[in-house]
Amino acid sequence: AVNRASASPESYSGLVRVMEKGGYPRNAATTAGKAFEAFPGKPDFLLKAGELFIKAGNDKEATTAIQKYIALKPEDGNAYLLMGGIQERAGILPEAMRGYVRAATLLPANRDAADAVKRLAAKAYKSENIWIFLPAGWIAEQNAMSNPTTQMRLTLTSTAGGSPETIALKSAREAFPGDLFSEENLESYEKMKAMMEKAGQTEHGHPEAAEMMQGVSLPFFSKKQIKDRAGAYMVLLATSEKPQSGVVSVCAAAVPAGGKTYSIVLKADAPVTEAEKALSSILSQVLWPL
Repeated sequence: AVNRASASPESYSGLVRVMEKGGYPRNAATTAGKAFEAFPGKPDFLLKAGELFIKAGNDKEATTAIQKYIALKPEDGNAYLLMGGIQERAGILPEAMRGYVRAATLLPANRDAADAVKRLAAKAYKSENIWIFLPAGWIAEQNAMSNPTTQMRLTLTSTAGGSPETIALKSAREAFPGDLFSEENLESYEKMKAMMEKAGQTEHGHPEAAEMMQGVSLPFFSKKQIKDRAGAYMVLLATSEKPQSGVVSVCAAAVPAGGKTYSIVLKADAPVTEAEKALSSILSQVLWPL
């Protein structure tokens, strides 16, 4: 142990080395953390603690130490390389790529950083300055992604400006031929839906109408903000609000990022709930420009 009253950075470093060589990386990491507490002007102790926590299999504590280090020394590429590894192991590939790219930029001669970027790039579809890490079953095509098993297809475009809500609706409508989801038709669907709901209230004396209306299926339309992404919108369209055979669904997301608004449109021969789930999963694996 180190006597804090007579401790020095060198004595802490020596103890950390002894513990690490002795096969006690967790104890060594904890000691490195204490060394930083005793000598806050020596942030390298934090980086060492992060490395040792990783060696001990404790990515959570490693993340805390490395993030503290990055806040103090944001130009050290080694820290971003370590964070990229933690995030890759956790399956957070967009942030892992961001860390690796930052590391490769700061450490242009570092082979590990360059290899990490190449490794993740092989798992992604890159277009319009964004990276989409392909979920299982999806393949990249020219200007698109598709899933042969589920028969889903995704396209990506961008625009320099405009309302994300308006862009999402426009993109979704364009995925359907004709004017099934024109403003006029949407208003008609809303009126019919209200009539059906009213007729379905059998206590008002319309049991025959209620029974008749149960077999009617209207096109589906919904829009909402996307959680955890400021200003982003999603629009959902489907030929039927019911999960019946032959239904076609479109989910369109418009996401502002890096001075542009990106429109990602997924079309599926499946109920809208399945299409929305698939698009939400893909959105969680996008590396957006800053």
